[in-house]
Amino acid sequence: MPLGRHSATGVFRTKTEHLSHSSSDSSGSSSSDTSSIPTPWIERNITALECGKFLPARRSVVNSRCCCGLSLNEHAPDVKLEALARLGVPEFRALVTGGPNVAAHRIPSTNERWQVKTHTREMSTNAYGTVEFQGGPHPTRARYVRLHYDTSPEVVLQLLLHEWCIGVPNLVISTLGGLANAPLQSKLKRVVQSGLLRAAKTIGAWVITNGLDIGVTRHIGDALGDEVHVRGSNIVALGIAPWGYVQHRETLLGLDHTCAYYSQGWKPGRQEAPLHSHHNYFLLADNGTTGKFGGELCLRRRLEQYLAQQPIDMRRYGGSKSRVPIVGVLLEGGAQTFRTVFELVTGRNPVPVVVCDGSGRAADLLAFMHRYANEDGDLPGPLKEQMIGTIGRTFQLRRADSEGLYSELRLCMKRRRLISVFRMGEGDSDEIDITILTALLQGMSFGVSPSSGNRNL
Repeated sequence: MPLGRHSATGVFRTKTEHLSHSSSDSSGSSSSDTSSIPTPWIERNITALECGKFLPARRSVVNSRCCCGLSLNEHAPDVKLEALARLGVPEFRALVTGGPNVAAHRIPSTNERWQVKTHTREMSTNAYGTVEFQGGPHPTRARYVRLHYDTSPEVVLQLLLHEWCIGVPNLVISTLGGLANAPLQSKLKRVVQSGLLRAAKTIGAWVITNGLDIGVTRHIGDALGDEVHVRGSNIVALGIAPWGYVQHRETLLGLDHTCAYYSQGWKPGRQEAPLHSHHNYFLLADNGTTGKFGGELCLRRRLEQYLAQQPIDMRRYGGSKSRVPIVGVLLEGGAQTFRTVFELVTGRNPVPVVVCDGSGRAADLLAFMHRYANEDGDLPGPLKEQMIGTIGRTFQLRRADSEGLYSELRLCMKRRRLISVFRMGEGDSDEIDITILTALLQGMSFGVSPSSGNRNL
């Protein structure tokens, strides 16, 4: 039985110990059957999800899909058989084949609501390997795996460090922002991109994004460029994307699979987006849904919080052992961004956040609050009313919802020492990498103390 979401013991073994352990596993298998080939670690330990029950999202059978996002035909055979018995032959046939009289059929009403935990089933992953991006001057390659959104961070780190042999990070830059393809001011874009690349190259960072060629990740990926694929590069660009939102994900199916990947670009209204080619690793988080975001956030936050707890040997920098430093960098951002920032700065291991003022929407609102909020995180009366109105216009929300987002902004301001604002033309430097390092120092003084543990990543 695969480990799946459960913890893998010995995640922090050295590479030699890990290989020795794998060898002993292999020799144990061969002693009983010399012709058998050990099952690869990924297939034993990484799982995925699929929908286990077809629950129509609407009573009409016209273009009706399951609440998971798939049509009935895209479900497993046993799921379709169960739907046949439950819905009846006429409705089932109408769902499968359509036809001129399809609108005459109605799906029986039900009070059952589709939920990830109760209407999906776990299986060994059926998609991992190497993706080769086409369409550029030369193909670029990246490792990928489809995995359960609730996979334990210990298992994920075992995959990254020992199976994919990624170096331990000296810094983790977690990029935050919106999905809208909003343009950045040309000078700000140039400054942010060059600064991020400089920070990643100089320090040997992991840069974590949502992995898709849309929104802020497009700007971040373009900043890293082909540097992530240069032989000997110490930059790790890790995309943590929702499996069900990946364009052409069917080409990724296969075990230890190598596939050519052609991006068709993102089109408005389509519930899918291509992978960004300027990444060298992808974790494709699967929560059993298609065309939806959400599962990848759970996987990503747990991994980042877990990394923030791990000791790293800082003796090479003249210090002792300390924790892996993590910083969030916010460009633009939607209505959900305030909650994300709040979770980062108030977590068990708080993560400092750099906000890029002038990049739009959520980032600009946070920067304004950071400048004008008083000690308890609130704005003076007139400014508060102005802010609530601006929130409503920015995100097209009703008054009550705008007030709710304002409350989240206030909560973020209670940890304002962990929020740094990068403004071009203000301060001694227009280099965002300096702001990132300053934010890390502020975060360490706020609540990140050196680790006394003796485990090595």
